[in-house]
Amino acid sequence: MFMFHRFKFLLVLLIAGLFFSACEKKGSEIKIPREKGPKWGFIDHSGKFVIKPKFRRVKSFSEGLAAADMHARWGFIDREGNWVIERNYEDVKDFSAGYAPAQKEGKWGVIDRKGRVKVPFEYEDIGQAHEVNPDAEDHAVVIPVMKDKLWGFKDMGPHGHGDIRHQWVEVKHFNDGLCPVRHPLKGVNAGKWGYVNAKGELLK
Repeated sequence: MFMFHRFKFLLVLLIAGLFFSACEKKGSEIKIPREKGPKWGFIDHSGKFVIKPKFRRVKSFSEGLAAADMHARWGFIDREGNWVIERNYEDVKDFSAGYAPAQKEGKWGVIDRKGRVKVPFEYEDIGQAHEVNPDAEDHAVVIPVMKDKLWGFKDMGPHGHGDIRHQWVEVKHFNDGLCPVRHPLKGVNAGKWGYVNAKGELLK
């Protein structure tokens, strides 16, 4: 029995030693250990590193910002490699029309270029923001959003026609004021494609 308790005590010491050896302790602050594995950075046209490889994963630059991942948390960096939007997200998508989809606790929302939340984190998926009609003077911007496995559109204002409710199993982007949408697989027009306008009205 004594040997058994002694073994348990040594095992606890071993586990504790492994845990604390994985962290650097300075005073009362415990630093996160350096991440192992290949690192990503950015090079210019000559092959010279302009942002040193220090990130776990990166995505391409879009609208002056690039998504970067460190310790399994995504944020956005500028062209000097500085964090512009801190690492607060499980996943992100590229910026488009001034907005980027971001995921938190398994749900998607939308942030702007300053990291402010513009659409709450309550959707199953979110597509890319885009203008309804780039040639129009109002420059209305919408974002495809999914809830209950159906897609609709979030109007980002102030020049749009309001949100379009979730009612399609697949949607694409607006172009010249019209967007291709696919009807649910059951009911009227089951599985068929059609077009809607900026008000969500189906063209007949």
